Amino acid sequence: MSESRLASRVSRSVLALGIVFVVTRLVALVLVQPWDDDARQRFVTMDAEHYVVSAVNLAAGRGYSASTESPFTPNSTRPPGYSLFLAGAMVVLGDSLTALTLVNVALQALTLCLVYWGLRRVVPEVVAFLGALWWVLDPITIIMSMRLYSESLFQLLNVAAAWLLLWAIKTSRLRLGWAAVLGLCYGLSLLVRPMGMAFTPVMIVAVLLCAKNWKRGLALVAVFGACTGAVLLPWLVRNQMVFGHFAMSSLSGTTLTEYYAKPFLAASDELSQLRDLEKEVERRVAGEDSFERSERLSSYAKDVVLAQPIRYGFFHGAAIGPTLFGSGAKELPRLVADEYRDAASSAWAVNAWLVGGGILLLAHYSFFVLGLWVLAKRRLWLAALLMLAAFGFVLAISGPNSSSRYRLSFLPYTLVGAVIGAESLRKRISEAEASVPAVSATTSSSSL
Repeated sequence: MSESRLASRVSRSVLALGIVFVVTRLVALVLVQPWDDDARQRFVTMDAEHYVVSAVNLAAGRGYSASTESPFTPNSTRPPGYSLFLAGAMVVLGDSLTALTLVNVALQALTLCLVYWGLRRVVPEVVAFLGALWWVLDPITIIMSMRLYSESLFQLLNVAAAWLLLWAIKTSRLRLGWAAVLGLCYGLSLLVRPMGMAFTPVMIVAVLLCAKNWKRGLALVAVFGACTGAVLLPWLVRNQMVFGHFAMSSLSGTTLTEYYAKPFLAASDELSQLRDLEKEVERRVAGEDSFERSERLSSYAKDVVLAQPIRYGFFHGAAIGPTLFGSGAKELPRLVADEYRDAASSAWAVNAWLVGGGILLLAHYSFFVLGLWVLAKRRLWLAALLMLAAFGFVLAISGPNSSSRYRLSFLPYTLVGAVIGAESLRKRISEAEASVPAVSATTSSSSL
């Protein structure tokens, strides 16, 4: 294909993606109506409440506090990445809920640009367009553009880090400068959502193997680690100075207890252990701060899970459905404005949302598995391992706490695998179609 024809096709693809993105987000914006008086009930709940309250305090110069009234002590123990981002937006645009929602949508628009640009470097333009279109139409991606959760910023940083790493794997080279950029992106993503820290060993191995020799590889890992550490160090030092703990967050113990150990005990009918665990959660130790409480609960929850590892493994695996195939159908009616709620709650609307999202997701995972097979066949083991590790990592943290929003964490990696699989299938079909006339011509000449 000539350069002019390719440029024309790219322009049409960009225009089509832009139109679909704007239309879907405008429809979502109208349905949700963040400018409505009761919008705060639908938007600022659970995690979003912490992000918005702490961002308001930061923008007002009160420090990083989750308090809604004086005194505004530095009591927040959640990493501040998304709250700092919202605070910056508030300084420029004010604390309007509509403005913050539009900023969230703008983050997704930037992510779309990265997704399409990156896919074009992996597969032909038509497949890249279809992959980016899939991302635009993913139901949970549409819903999360309306939620003031950290996923939108995390995904942008995650996509940037994924493309840098996959590009380095493809070209078998990673310059020190790009290793520094990768480290900064990865560090910022951890400052937004620290659950990605468990993925660090895979990142280090991937960076190490991008080099031509071990000496170069160690230098790349050192630069990557130094830049990641430079982003996280101020937060860790702050926690050491304020709470006496050099740690990222104090939420892990509560999460393990409430979302993993408790559901497991309840499902196993271990009622006596469940009551003991609830007493442990309610117990208040004199002089114990939030970090010490997290460590205590974390240790208790791990003992519960590790006491029956095989049984818990089956329980965990059976609960990951919402992460893999969830389309947010249950959350959608709760988000929309009153005048549209009956329609969003009706069976036809929910079923249409479920069926549409389910077809997309089933196709996505089918092509992803095919893509892993193609990479393995081409002996691109590192790329296949990276995608599989990202996929497995999110499944490992899902389990009883499964949520469709977790899918956004590994979407950049599975999307690459899916488009590689789709391109491989397209080539096979094209080759089969091209061989048909040749076989027909051979048969005709033989008969003559």
